[in-house]
Amino acid sequence: MTRTAMSRRKKRSNLIAYASLAMVVTLIGVLVMIQTRDPQRKLDNAKAQEQALDDQMQVEYARTEQLQLFEKEVQTDAYAEEQAQEKLKLLKENQIMFVAE
Repeated sequence: MTRTAMSRRKKRSNLIAYASLAMVVTLIGVLVMIQTRDPQRKLDNAKAQEQALDDQMQVEYARTEQLQLFEKEVQTDAYAEEQAQEKLKLLKENQIMFVAE
């Protein structure tokens, strides 16, 4: 083999090596980008879920407050009388019931 033929073969070999190295570096870069986007997506999902849970907590706190007020109302004598009149059709001593036919 002549010197120029060896030189061409060496250049071709170097070119293939550089191209392979460039492909490997590009592949590693793509994998790193994919890996960094995945945790960001998980973080975004977690933040959305946290916001949804916070909203649900606020709804439940409001409901708890309404139930506490209702509990206080139920414990009054006026509520007991009202329920007795409406549901049980009980009357006070001096009341008259009119029944429509």
